Amino acid sequence: INSVGLLEEKYFLNWEEMDWAHRAKRLGYDSFIVPQAKVWHKGAVSFENGRDGPLWNYYMWRNRMLWMERNFPLPERLTLYPHLLKPIYYQVKSLLNPWGTRENKVRSSAALRGLADYFLRRFGPAPPALICRSR
Repeated sequence: INSVGLLEEKYFLNWEEMDWAHRAKRLGYDSFIVPQAKVWHKGAVSFENGRDGPLWNYYMWRNRMLWMERNFPLPERLTLYPHLLKPIYYQVKSLLNPWGTRENKVRSSAALRGLADYFLRRFGPAPPALICRSR
């Protein structure tokens, strides 16, 4: 912790441990898997509706972009960005689908808001309006 530092606060939730692990790797630390270890983790307990909820989608999209920015030089990121175009297209398509469910529209709206907030450099906790909509 003294050499790698603490978790980056900009993430707030999601991707902060990946960022920390990549910083450790750049400093020469190795990561190991201990197959005998047991961890009890309530998946996505920080998010109402888990991975199906809007908050999870918001943080996943925003923080994935931040993680790529912090851990890959621009030439490498430029090779990764095209792989995001198809998922972004599906989020827009879901949001604009007149026959889509409310849940899908809320989820897609949150994902696109996360993407927009990344480009607008808004980090930390999600906007209060998004938190209220997820409940």
